[in-house]
Amino acid sequence: MSQRGTWTPFKKNTHGETRYRADAAARRNGAWRVWVGCLAGSTDIRVDAPRRVRCKDDERDYILSFLRMVFPHTPGSADQIMFSYSGIRLLPRSDQDFTGRISRGHSIKRINGPVPQFCMVGGKWTTFRAFAEQVADKVLGELSKDRLTDTQDMAIGGGKGFRVNEVVAEGRQAHLQANYGSRADEVWHYCAALVGDAPLLPDNCYSTGEIGFLAEHEHALTLSDIVLRRTSLAITGQISADLIDAIAAVMAKTKGWSEVQQNSQREALCAELAEFHGVSAEMLQSRNTKG
Repeated sequence: MSQRGTWTPFKKNTHGETRYRADAAARRNGAWRVWVGCLAGSTDIRVDAPRRVRCKDDERDYILSFLRMVFPHTPGSADQIMFSYSGIRLLPRSDQDFTGRISRGHSIKRINGPVPQFCMVGGKWTTFRAFAEQVADKVLGELSKDRLTDTQDMAIGGGKGFRVNEVVAEGRQAHLQANYGSRADEVWHYCAALVGDAPLLPDNCYSTGEIGFLAEHEHALTLSDIVLRRTSLAITGQISADLIDAIAAVMAKTKGWSEVQQNSQREALCAELAEFHGVSAEMLQSRNTKG
């Protein structure tokens, strides 16, 4: 079965508090202070099939009512929403009336055949490494192989070899380390080697060199890849029409896009922001004059 979860960043902060609450329908809700605002969300809406979903008006209103209930001194309103997103989590089939009561634990199901299949059921971000090792152990056992090492104490990704880089200027250092962890040096040297590396817009932390780095080294192929999946520009409410134009210009140069391709990428991103993330063209334009 499938369930969906919806989360919405707000401009208003929550004074450092984190709160959780389950309602009468056993939906689990949460609110966290993040960046310069509040990330509020809810889970557990059953859907018929896994497909791309968005935060609908009734879900938005539900989250707003929850926010007002747990933070009575921070009244949230629809015009404060900077971005919204909704996704699908696959859960095991269950007879429970409420999806909130279905276990979030993970399991492995073996399907027999000439080539056995091991199906991963459930699981979440906080347990992905343990789950992966368990599946690997099943496969190793099937192949009569022994495990040579494990990842329990292994640093990965941007946390591997993380250290403070004293070479980068303080403001730039904070941005690069927050976004790239131990790869901050690599990004900085890439940008330093470029002629004319500069902020995408005045007072914006991301630079033209960074966008080039993401396009070349992080498999970013589209404008949506950069804005929605390689940077925090969208979810933090920074993305604007001017920023999109600046990023599109860098991507066009890096990827060799024609003017037609560049315009097509821009239109596709704006349509995606409006349809699935509640960021309209008017909102993008209005942000041009802010900050």
